[in-house]
Amino acid sequence: MPRAAIPFLHAQSRTTLFEPPDVYERALARYALSVEDVAFAKAHRRSRNLLVINAIIL
Repeated sequence: MPRAAIPFLHAQSRTTLFEPPDVYERALARYALSVEDVAFAKAHRRSRNLLVINAIIL
């Protein structure tokens, strides 16, 4: 007898996680790196990660 499905995420959490924002400013705030994030990445990158950081920044 199969078990009852247990929801992994509530509906609101699923919506927040998987549906992109409609408004550009909200999408920018969610997905873009802040100036502080970029500075932190540059300060803590290693030589083998330079290509990845540059790809993210560009």
